[in-house]
Amino acid sequence: MNQFSKITAKGQTTIPAEIRAELGVGPGDQVEYVKQDDGRIVMRKAAGLESLRGLIKTDRPYSTEEIVAMVRGLRDGTGWLDDRG
Repeated sequence: MNQFSKITAKGQTTIPAEIRAELGVGPGDQVEYVKQDDGRIVMRKAAGLESLRGLIKTDRPYSTEEIVAMVRGLRDGTGWLDDRG
């Protein structure tokens, strides 16, 4: 599938509808550009933590250490939800 789009003077472009559908992205989603070893640039739906920012509302901010402990608790089944202060 070859699709083309123009770059505006501001460096912006519109991702063709067929590509957006294939990537599963829509308004507000982030995409990531990854340079491959052979020099190609691959665009994919962003899956990093940054794309999750603001998704969950909490009563207070959590430190990086607390978040790591929560993720580890999810992985090993220790029930981190009971330990949140």
